[in-house]
Amino acid sequence: MEECAGCGEELAGESTEYNDDVYCADCWENNFSLCEDCDEVVAKDDLEYVARGSVSVAVCSICAKQYGSCTDCNESYHENDLIVHNGERYCEDCHNNAHDDEDEDEDEDEKEKI
Repeated sequence: MEECAGCGEELAGESTEYNDDVYCADCWENNFSLCEDCDEVVAKDDLEYVARGSVSVAVCSICAKQYGSCTDCNESYHENDLIVHNGERYCEDCHNNAHDDEDEDEDEDEKEKI
């Protein structure tokens, strides 16, 4: 009978094969998870936790590289959700606030010219 690669016990019930090893249901659940971005199986020890707005998500190292921080608020966002302006990365809220301030400054400049 085959043994679990995690605990060494004989496999009697449900098991899962991963990277040529077989794990019992308990070891599988305790040691592996899915990346919350790409759904690939990852050893829990290899998961990286990144903030997605106000929520922390567990992702693989490849997906973790796709996250960056907003220049203003330092919150972590997926690169697709960041807006690059003058070489800096901003979340939508900070970008909108910065542009609102710029628009107000431009309006004041226009008023001064009149």
